[in-house]
Amino acid sequence: MNYIPVVMYDWTSPDRKWGTEILFPARASGRYNFSKTSLLLFGFELEGQSYRIDDFSRGNNSFEIRRGELRPRLEYQKQITGPFWFNMQAGYRIDWSFDADELDGGREFFRGFFGSQEFGMRNNLGNPLYFNVGISFVTL
Repeated sequence: MNYIPVVMYDWTSPDRKWGTEILFPARASGRYNFSKTSLLLFGFELEGQSYRIDDFSRGNNSFEIRRGELRPRLEYQKQITGPFWFNMQAGYRIDWSFDADELDGGREFFRGFFGSQEFGMRNNLGNPLYFNVGISFVTL
C-alpha cells in the first residue's frame, strides 16, 4: 500500500468567471464559467486499480493486474433544467501501466512506485482518445 499526501484546493475569481477544482494528485481542473448554467473544465485525472485474475493462475500462483493511467481532458457542462445537467468530456488516455504481477503462493508484495520486481505479464496498450456524454443530477 502506498501512502500519498492529498491536497484539496478550490478557488473562484472575484468576477466568478475563472476557478480551479483540485484534488491533487488524483485530479486537477481549471474552470471557466460562461454563465451560471454553463461551464468548461480543462485538466487531468490520474486513475489506477488492481484486479486479481485467479482464472489465469498457474499452480499455486495467482496474477494481479495493476493498472494506472493519466487522462488529460476537456469537459463542457450545461444545465438542462432544475437539477439536471448535460456533460460532454473528451480527452487522451495515457496508459502508464496495465501489467500483471505473478503472486507466488497467492501472497501479496509491495511494489511501490519504483519497485524493480519483474512482471508476470506485460501489456503493450496504445494511448487512445476518449469521449464521454452524460446527464448528471446535481443538488446543492
